[in-house]
Amino acid sequence: KGFELVKQLRRRGERVVVIEIDEGDDSLPTCQELGVTVLAGDARNEQILIKAGLPRANRLLAVCKNDSDNIEIALQAREVTLGCRRSTSDPLICHVHIIDLKLAELFKQHKIFSCTRDPFEARIFSFYENAARELLFRHPLDQQPGGGTVSAVHLVVIGFGQMGESVALQAARI
Repeated sequence: KGFELVKQLRRRGERVVVIEIDEGDDSLPTCQELGVTVLAGDARNEQILIKAGLPRANRLLAVCKNDSDNIEIALQAREVTLGCRRSTSDPLICHVHIIDLKLAELFKQHKIFSCTRDPFEARIFSFYENAARELLFRHPLDQQPGGGTVSAVHLVVIGFGQMGESVALQAARI
């Protein structure tokens, strides 16, 4: 997921720094070929974030495999941002990937979401929710392939992992 984001950001001409704890990750050589700066280390570590240039960054994307790691990265990034006395008019925007919906709701209650004059702005997202939203936007449930409207809608979800759950929830929202 992170590698796909890196490719998209580089296509847009953005400067990107990747912090990867696994030095043997297969995508790192390709990242370097794309002109990405790669740092080996743990993004939950204050010194690594500073070395990566966090005090000057516009955005931080926390997209580890583990929700709790992403939350720890966001909390540490906020501490670094507060410590460098960044202006509140130019906040660091931190996109935090969280899969667990209950954990996302708990995290939204944290003080980093309630501080209005803060040089740090956290935003929660989920690849699964975004993909489900895009799927049902491109393929509306209430239209036939020819463009006509149907009177009854049947949605069959095979497999109820994170993606299946996200599709069902997005369909229910619609």
